[in-house]
Amino acid sequence: MRILGICSPRERVTNLIKKCFTPDCGENEIIWMANGLVNPCATIVFNFTKACSAGGTIQITLTRNNGTTRVITLNQGESRAITIDGIDEIEVMCSGNADQGTCAINMCMIIHYDRC
Repeated sequence: MRILGICSPRERVTNLIKKCFTPDCGENEIIWMANGLVNPCATIVFNFTKACSAGGTIQITLTRNNGTTRVITLNQGESRAITIDGIDEIEVMCSGNADQGTCAINMCMIIHYDRC
């Protein structure tokens, strides 16, 4: 979708990203980076489908381009939707030990950004 901003001569672009991630238990993993996108904002839905162990959680850290972070913790089976501006990076960590294998989280993101 291509939209011109009302106050900006830049073209506004929208993309949809859907993916299942299977990070190693007990390890931090960056699952998405803005990589220089201009003025990114997004609505993201996370669905935590498989924990490393019974009662395990996943910690999702959303970093904005101004350096601030927002941390979300989910239990297996929980979902969360969030809208955030200035999104720069998404990092996840499943509670557990490396010998427990992987966890699984589905992410659906609608990302908007300016094209110069």
